[in-house]
Amino acid sequence: YNSGIVSFSSLVPAGGVCTFGGYSWNYFLDAVTGSALPTNPFGNDESDLSSRRSTNGIVTPATLIYVGNGVSYAPQSGTSGNLEISKLNLSGGRTGRVSWREIR
Repeated sequence: YNSGIVSFSSLVPAGGVCTFGGYSWNYFLDAVTGSALPTNPFGNDESDLSSRRSTNGIVTPATLIYVGNGVSYAPQSGTSGNLEISKLNLSGGRTGRVSWREIR
């Protein structure tokens, strides 16, 4: 969870029961509504607004490193043996109070 944005990875196993491997998808969603972010966090037109298939096999959860001005880096290691570092534009998250309700 980072500035109103939740990120997570999924695991899609390989097709056969006895087959090893698979791949992951990385997701970045609005933490309040669960919907896609208003801007593409990956900064390209190759993915939809909320997810991207990893090029690194099955990946570990991303650790978001915020560097300022809405820019974050997400290093992930995966089953391919490589380290994938994605530069993300996460400026589309909500900040501050979203709603308020008095409890008596």
